[in-house]
Amino acid sequence: MIKRILLAGLLGGAAMFLASTITHVVLPLGEVGIQSLPNEEAVVPVLRDNIRECGLYFFPGMPSSDAPEQQKKWEDRYRAGPTGILVYHPRGSEPLDPVQLVTELASNILLALVVGWLLSRATLASFGARLLFVTSIGLVVGLAVPVSYWNWYGFPGAYTLAEMAQEVIGFGAAGLILAWRIKP
Repeated sequence: MIKRILLAGLLGGAAMFLASTITHVVLPLGEVGIQSLPNEEAVVPVLRDNIRECGLYFFPGMPSSDAPEQQKKWEDRYRAGPTGILVYHPRGSEPLDPVQLVTELASNILLALVVGWLLSRATLASFGARLLFVTSIGLVVGLAVPVSYWNWYGFPGAYTLAEMAQEVIGFGAAGLILAWRIKP
């Protein structure tokens, strides 16, 4: 059974990676809700001059203490806006860096291996039930992170729905392989 799970995980991860490629390149779900930075020519130099380190930046910045007056100032700035999150890298890099692609593939394979192991523990006799099991895990993943980001950080609704769809599609693709190769 271990060999079957390993092979199914490798193939399922590859199927998930291929499905992700299709959703980004053919269907452009990976671009839904993402916009270019307005007035980039003026904004980027200000970022470059003021942010030196890679990071995930939240603004307005959280208060440095729990003092009520600090909390009140932060709340007032938050209410007044703007608010946001910035993932920032001060140095450029190659678009579609091969290391990133390999990392994505490896993470997809790891996901498929874990889900394959879970599937091997389930007593689901039919192919359809096994496929639904794996695809449902994609729905759980799609609900777990993107919806929280939409709720707490204001990620666009269209982006959130596209991310959810990508997870369901990816896990569905992996599920086709896993449900075929892993049987009770």
